Amino acid sequence: MAQTARLLCILMLLLLMSACRQAPTHTLVAAEGSHVRIPLAGVRDGTAHFFTYRQGGKNINFLIRTDRTGKLHVSLDACYTCSKYRKGFRVDGEEICCAHCGTRFGLSDPSWQLGGCTPIDLPHRISESFLSVAVSDLTRSARLF
Repeated sequence: MAQTARLLCILMLLLLMSACRQAPTHTLVAAEGSHVRIPLAGVRDGTAHFFTYRQGGKNINFLIRTDRTGKLHVSLDACYTCSKYRKGFRVDGEEICCAHCGTRFGLSDPSWQLGGCTPIDLPHRISESFLSVAVSDLTRSARLF
C-alpha cells in the first residue's frame, strides 16, 4: 500500500512539473515615456516572447512573434472569448494555444483566424532596433486581464 501511494505521489509530481513547464514566462517591461520599447534582436527568432506591463497593480500581458516571412506580430496575451478566464496563451511546440479552450495557431503562420479565440492584435511601431507599443494601447486593454 505504501509503495502504491508513493508511486501516485511521484506521478502527480511529474504531472505538475509538466504543466508548469508549459506556462509562458512573462518578462516585465517598463515604459519609456509614452511607449514600451522591446529590442528587436531579442524577439526575431521564430518563437513567441511574452511580456508584462504593470499599471496600477494590474498585469497587462502581450506577446511578440515572428512569422515565416520575417514579419513581427504583436498581440495581447488574451482573446475576447476566453479572456474572462485569465489564462492567456502558451507555446506548445510549433504552435501557440489558448490555455483555456485549447484553440491552436501555427507560430510561423503569417495570419491567424479572426474572431473567436484569437490573440487580439496590438498596434505597434518598428524602428531600426526597437519595437514599440504605446502605453495607451496597453492600458486600454487592461479590462481583459
